[in-house]
Amino acid sequence: MTEKKVDESWKEKVEHEHQEEKIEQEQQERRQKEATAEQPEAEPKGFPPIPASFITLVADLAMQASLFLGEIVDPETNEPLTDLNRAKYLIDELGILEEKTKGNLSPEESGALKNVLYDLRMKFVEKAPKKS
Repeated sequence: MTEKKVDESWKEKVEHEHQEEKIEQEQQERRQKEATAEQPEAEPKGFPPIPASFITLVADLAMQASLFLGEIVDPETNEPLTDLNRAKYLIDELGILEEKTKGNLSPEESGALKNVLYDLRMKFVEKAPKKS
């Protein structure tokens, strides 16, 4: 009876290749993580980058008040929306801003706030029910 010798060195070679592939894959994943960590976050989509300022805050509140006064059509329904309670609340908020920031605003900011408040208050008086 002759004993056959089986060459099993190929098993070691395959195992070694698998280990090398695994190491290479781990290195690629690490490089990919490092590359994505270094990239700055993308800007949010759909909203233009507008710098925040006191005047944009006043304009935003004024636009909302105008919407509830029925001066601007509702973008969802394309119809004017009138909610005098909400409009009064927003106008009052702007009045509080005027009171609390008195003496701390630039002439431009102060003038914008005064003009917006005057216009909104006059529109509110026109729309509010008349007391008899």
